Amino acid sequence: MGITMMRGALIGLTALTMVTLGASPATAAEAPSYLAVIDAGSSGTRLTLYADDATTLVPREVTKAETNTKGLSSFASSPSQAGPGAVTPLLQQLDAYLADQGIAESDVPVALLATAGMRNVRRDNRAAAQAILDSTAAAIAASGHPMADNRILPAIQEATLAWLDANALAGTLDKPRGSIGIVEVGGASAQVAFRSPVDKGPAVQEVRVDGRTIPVVAVSYLGLGGNDARSLMQEQNNAGSYCFPNNASGQAPSTYVASSNRPVTASTAQYSWTRCAKAYDGTITAVGSERTAAATVPPSTLRGLPGFESANFVGLGSIHFTYADLDIQTAPNEKTALRGATTATCAGSDAWTKVLAHYAGRSSTFADALCSTATYQYELLFGAQGVGVKPDRFTTDDSAFSRSPAWTSGYAITVIDP
Repeated sequence: MGITMMRGALIGLTALTMVTLGASPATAAEAPSYLAVIDAGSSGTRLTLYADDATTLVPREVTKAETNTKGLSSFASSPSQAGPGAVTPLLQQLDAYLADQGIAESDVPVALLATAGMRNVRRDNRAAAQAILDSTAAAIAASGHPMADNRILPAIQEATLAWLDANALAGTLDKPRGSIGIVEVGGASAQVAFRSPVDKGPAVQEVRVDGRTIPVVAVSYLGLGGNDARSLMQEQNNAGSYCFPNNASGQAPSTYVASSNRPVTASTAQYSWTRCAKAYDGTITAVGSERTAAATVPPSTLRGLPGFESANFVGLGSIHFTYADLDIQTAPNEKTALRGATTATCAGSDAWTKVLAHYAGRSSTFADALCSTATYQYELLFGAQGVGVKPDRFTTDDSAFSRSPAWTSGYAITVIDP
């Protein structure tokens, strides 16, 4: 079973023509009280349940599935398993919660939006990408939930929806100056968005929200997500062992990023801020020089566009987690803090012991890549080839928000609370 979009688009995104979010217009009476949004990202698939909040534009985050599933892109060679493997387990967790709360499945539409990982699959094999979406649609239809959406989210919308949620949470949608800008790093792509004082210009999109039209500079760089950027850096730099901490004591693991195409021997790795930063500058330059519909300007051009200087930026996605792992989220200067904490943690003989201290002594894929990831994020945020965010206008501390901004909530705004 399934339905078309529950509501016509609240947001329109345009450069030359308007692109709407919904498949077809619907009346206001069709707006649901609940919406389950499945974020099918490159590194995993996750579900969040939102509810309408009559007191604010921002929907209420009700619950999240406790266990995430594999990213849809991992099913490229077995697309028929995407629904059963990635979607059904999330819906089972959702249904257990709904049953406990006495909420009918038929009252909770499900929207699945895939991001950069599936954009990669579509680029390489359109038939496989469509087969994956067919499988996820079948899983939603078999669940008893109305289907609100099932598609690959355009990259620009990933940026603008995150921007929308951040500003709705901060109450700055009506503030032309001093509004929130976002820099978000996922696994396969990175997004930047900030309000523009001009209606037309490089990378300017129109965001329609709550009866207003707001110009927003928005870009998405496929290949500058943390995982993809690291892979390219390693390809360009003979595995880039100087982006990883030395593990002379021989603790597990013996190999960093073992599942990658260029694993690094832990005992001979020797982190160097200078060499690693230079390597990532090359990666950012290489990817940033490619013009696409979602990346009409390179990252280093953004700092010169109208509206950049007055925006207050917040770091989202893996940026937030890196600062939390290094315990520097509330540092007065987060640029200085990031470089200082990364160097102090990652440099020197047997630095792996210092890395493990940030993870309560437990190794993980996040610990493996912490030094590499932190250096990359510094260069993307503050470096000469990166976005060039000013330290006094940047934070990863989300305590000023009622919760961390997310594009999934921005999407929910467009569906349940216009």
